[in-house]
Amino acid sequence: MLAAILLMVVAIDASEPNPPARLVVYPPEVKLVGQRAEQRVIVLGEWPDGRRRDFTHQARITSANDKFVQVENGVARPVGDGATTLTIEAGGRKVVVPVTAEQIRADRPVSFTREVQPVLTKAGCNSGACHGAALGRGGFRLSLFGFDSAFDHAQMVQSNEGRRVVVHEPERSILLAKPALVMEHGGGERLKLHSREYALLRTWLEDGAPGPDAKRDPKVARLEVFPPRRILEPGEQQQLAVTAIWSDGHREDVTALAQFDTLNESVATVTRAGLVATLKAGETHIMVRFGGQAKVAELTLPFARLTRFPEFPANNFID
Repeated sequence: MLAAILLMVVAIDASEPNPPARLVVYPPEVKLVGQRAEQRVIVLGEWPDGRRRDFTHQARITSANDKFVQVENGVARPVGDGATTLTIEAGGRKVVVPVTAEQIRADRPVSFTREVQPVLTKAGCNSGACHGAALGRGGFRLSLFGFDSAFDHAQMVQSNEGRRVVVHEPERSILLAKPALVMEHGGGERLKLHSREYALLRTWLEDGAPGPDAKRDPKVARLEVFPPRRILEPGEQQQLAVTAIWSDGHREDVTALAQFDTLNESVATVTRAGLVATLKAGETHIMVRFGGQAKVAELTLPFARLTRFPEFPANNFID
């Protein structure tokens, strides 16, 4: 409740006595590969004294050509192959960043390892409290946090006499109907009906529910979190963006599917979408996990700030 109040205060008090000297935009260049790609754009205002403030959710972001790229709620998504620009306006400043979209019409089946497993992990389906438990739940068992893709695919597609999936009528699949609460589900709602995650699983089923390929499927080599560290004041907020760098070199925004946890809830909280709300002075880290990799964002809320260091008399050579 307190976090919600603080977020509301920050949203209402959006004005600054002076506009920022410049805007810092992440990423400085957007590249969208494939029709399911997306990119969360982070916008920071920066003042001459080094102070920063998050403008991500107040910034106006527009695409110069909606035939190539469209922006909704600060997330850029491809529409057609081509190059254009994004214009970011906030705090009285403006920045233009290049953006390209390619391979949008390429017929790429949904990857079980790269796309399906992260949806199940984000939804908590393969956690220890759900089907990732040692004995599973309700006769359905998955590997803990998706560490064994081959096992999980067999459980989903072949076990229970293959009755969990209906590839010719995907929306009749138990795999979709239960987490979306179309059918009764002891674990409650895990997928919003017709959400992007729901649509992804449906497309995977339409593709024939292809399985993992241990030899060819890339793995997450490392994660990048932006901003990696911030100095904030109580009541501020900060949106995080997460980039996965895969073993084949591909960079992908995975903010929507990453998992976020704060290591000190008395200092800051974080939503499932990676929006941090600060509460009181102190220091904490936000743990970010995706694809078996982890990274932290460092948050510092100083107890006091010195605008000018006090002058002390020099009594000896060391002073």
